[in-house]
Amino acid sequence: MRKILVFQNLKLSFETDNPKKFLKSQWQKEDKSTTFVIYRILIAIFFIFSYTNGLVVSATGNQILLSFIYLTRLNMLATAITCTIGAYYAVSFYFEKINPQNRMTLGIKFYWFMYNNIVPFSCAVSLVYWILLYGTDKDDTINLNNVLMHMTNSLVLLIDLIIVHHEHRILHFVYLLVCGTGYLAFTLIYTFLGGVNTKGQNYVYSVLDWKENPKKAVIVTFGVYFLLIVLHMIVCGIAKLKQMVHDCILVTSKNESELQVVHVNIMNPV
Repeated sequence: MRKILVFQNLKLSFETDNPKKFLKSQWQKEDKSTTFVIYRILIAIFFIFSYTNGLVVSATGNQILLSFIYLTRLNMLATAITCTIGAYYAVSFYFEKINPQNRMTLGIKFYWFMYNNIVPFSCAVSLVYWILLYGTDKDDTINLNNVLMHMTNSLVLLIDLIIVHHEHRILHFVYLLVCGTGYLAFTLIYTFLGGVNTKGQNYVYSVLDWKENPKKAVIVTFGVYFLLIVLHMIVCGIAKLKQMVHDCILVTSKNESELQVVHVNIMNPV
């Protein structure tokens, strides 16, 4: 019980008094929105398509299993799952299949955890790929799969971040670091066990060559940690700014409505 209270006091928990915010858009005026439900379904379809397209490309080279050693593919899978869950909750809430009221369910907590991770990770994947990795392989080309995996993944989620009404907490960056550490540990173990990438090289990424260039791998590791924290702070900043803009528009709209009511009362006294 004491541990749970510590998590809540530090804002590390996934508890909130308004679970509905994870089922709605920041900008919808009514409790339910057909537009948002359709949008949520389309986002899920987009990422399912992006992930499936990557599988097809890997299948043509008989490299489906090896493709899963890459963070890009794992992140796309996590994104497709998360957005599908988001679509499920939006549809379920719209048709009154669920109504969490003031209680966070385990499923919504999981969705919150996943969404908090996929946005910074997607942005990190895009930045690291285009800055450090693109061009290191002679076979690198800008094609549909490359764009879907390393560009639109982050751009679409940043747009989605502005639309949804999710809560973001600064201290939740620790979960990013936990997931990042898990993946980095995998690349280390995989390399020393003799694992190879799709090019037959004894590492997952050239910048994480733990055998031949461990110093560079360590520097990149801490660089990625720093990048994830910065990206998480930016995401929290965007969410806060979006909330401020929303509140400002709401107050302005409310004041205008009140002025209209006063004007009508003056023009039509009882």
